[in-house]
Formats: sequence, structure tokens, C-alpha cells
Amino acid sequence: MKIAFILSNSVLSPSNGITSQAKTWKKGLEQLGHEVVLIDMWHKNDWKSFDILHFYGFSIYMRDFIIGVSKINANIIVSPILDPNYSIRRLKLYSNWGSKKLNLTNPYHG
Repeated sequence: MKIAFILSNSVLSPSNGITSQAKTWKKGLEQLGHEVVLIDMWHKNDWKSFDILHFYGFSIYMRDFIIGVSKINANIIVSPILDPNYSIRRLKLYSNWGSKKLNLTNPYHG
């Protein structure tokens, strides 16, 4: 399987937690035999060539980009990377129903 990893902020430092998580997951997936490509947004990317587009982080910009690229390849995973000071129960509720305060919205909830 060919998987694209896309960071929400391309200027994140190599020691950033999101970057570190993506690199760790990349290594694990490659050990399982998958091809993982770290996307460089400065280059033209053939979105159709990937089995999965995996986005790390979330922002208004990323939402609009995801909506656009989903018309080319709908196989999208989003890891929003949340670090709020909420209980696990509250985070589970937000993940199921969304939160306008946290800008967690999707087409499947109001």
C-alpha cells in the first residue's frame, strides 16, 4: 500500500511532536511492507497514486485542502492531534459528535 503523510504545517521543526509521531508511524508502516511518502507541498503531487492520504494536524486551511483533494482521492485519514486538557470521556464525546469550539466538524454531524 502506498500512503501519503501530509503535515498541517510544513515549517514544523524536526523535533516537533507531530513530526516525530509521523516519522514513528512511517517507520512502523514500512516495517509492515507499506510505502510511506512524506509529502513536500513545494512539488506537484499525484494524489491519485496513493492508496491513502493521511493528514496530521488540522486547521481551516487543511479542511479546505482536504475537501478539494477528496474530489481526486477520497481515501483520507485525518489525525487532528489534540492536546487539550480534557478528560478521556470528554475527548471521546467530541470525536463522536464534534466541537465547534475546537473546530472539529465533519459532514456527518451537525
